[in-house]
Amino acid sequence: MKKALTLMIAAALAVCMLTGCGDSNDSGSSTTDGNSVAASAGADESKPEGQSAEDQTPEGQSQLNAEELIAGQKVESTGSCGDSATFTYYENRVAVIEGTGKITRPGLILSAKTIIIGEGITEIDDGCFKSFTSMQEVQLPSTLKKIGGSAFEKCTTLKSVTLPDGVTEIGNRAFALCKSLTEGRLPDTVTVMGDNVFRACEILTTANLPSKLTSVPDSTFYHCKKLKSISIPSGVTEIGENAFEMCSSLKEIELPAGLKSIGANAFEYDKKITSITIPASVDTIGTSAFFDWTESQTITVEGKSERPADWAKHWADSDTNVVWND
Repeated sequence: MKKALTLMIAAALAVCMLTGCGDSNDSGSSTTDGNSVAASAGADESKPEGQSAEDQTPEGQSQLNAEELIAGQKVESTGSCGDSATFTYYENRVAVIEGTGKITRPGLILSAKTIIIGEGITEIDDGCFKSFTSMQEVQLPSTLKKIGGSAFEKCTTLKSVTLPDGVTEIGNRAFALCKSLTEGRLPDTVTVMGDNVFRACEILTTANLPSKLTSVPDSTFYHCKKLKSISIPSGVTEIGENAFEMCSSLKEIELPAGLKSIGANAFEYDKKITSITIPASVDTIGTSAFFDWTESQTITVEGKSERPADWAKHWADSDTNVVWND
């Protein structure tokens, strides 16, 4: 009997050892927790501490997430667009440009709706995206320094553009004839700006001039008929020809105290400006600078009692109310 009891106890102990005696749940839980921690650690390690894509986004510019936009998308074409730059174009009409230095015209992405230009690119070549009529949005890198002439001219569906701090030069006609452009923000780092930058951007409502400019180039806002206000930097001494011509919604504008010259047709057809003061510092005014102003619009001329010899004979319309404030 004792022998049988001993055998039964031994068998029970063996079964207990084999099954873990109820400890299997704890053991399984411990293993699961271990895997979970490892996965979490791996996820944390894949994302550099303190960095995100937004850290590289120029202030004021909405962030486009390239990884999300191209996830699962078929690559349609690839190629070079500069000595050290390449593009990848996806089936959802997103183009991603990567590399360093200057980018040149990437012909195979003409139908792109969204273009993301990566960090490291410093210059956009002349005519790079001219007549990309499908492009609705573009993200510019914080490393960008120069935008060439006609770089975005005739991008007729482009709605807004924010240039990053650090851009110092904008070429002639850079955003001319962008018919859908409503907002154009230029950083104060810009010191060189060509003519016609926003020419005929017909629905442009919000724009600015960089604070370091000393002149407003010719035809900068020519035929921007929805532009309602603009501030001219205090250091500007020259307003170019046709600079604000046919800005038919412009209601007010203040000329800086140190202004020296106003070009021909500079404020022609700007019928909603009720009054403007020309500072005493202005030495020259071109022909028709204030043409087609009416008697309900007042031009006050400081420091002068009559038209100076260097002012064009027909600098203002004969119907305009001119007040000489000597």
